[in-house]
Amino acid sequence: MTARHSARAPGSAPVVEPVIEVDTTVAVAELLERAAGAPRVVIRVAAFTDGRFFSQVRALSESREFTGAIEVRGNLLPDQAELLARYSVAEVILENGLELADRPRFINAAWRERRLARQRHG
Repeated sequence: MTARHSARAPGSAPVVEPVIEVDTTVAVAELLERAAGAPRVVIRVAAFTDGRFFSQVRALSESREFTGAIEVRGNLLPDQAELLARYSVAEVILENGLELADRPRFINAAWRERRLARQRHG
């Protein structure tokens, strides 16, 4: 868990708000329990093929106990970032050097790779 400092009045101590950080291996029920009342949840994604983060995001966005911001960061494809925006994700950070402008190139490459994999495996 990390912390972020919020604005404070002059002369007062900073208010430290806990930020919950999880990866995709955390079960949805555990995530919801840990996130209740947190101002922000950061979901770290190691591989774009791991779709569990979509389940985590959906559960958080539909939860009545979690009203904070959702951040997803990691090895994501640009089209996944666009989809996450539909689930009220406040921030998506592509940590693999890609940009949202790369979306058409990656969609075409993914379809080519999928066709090749099908041909190899019958």
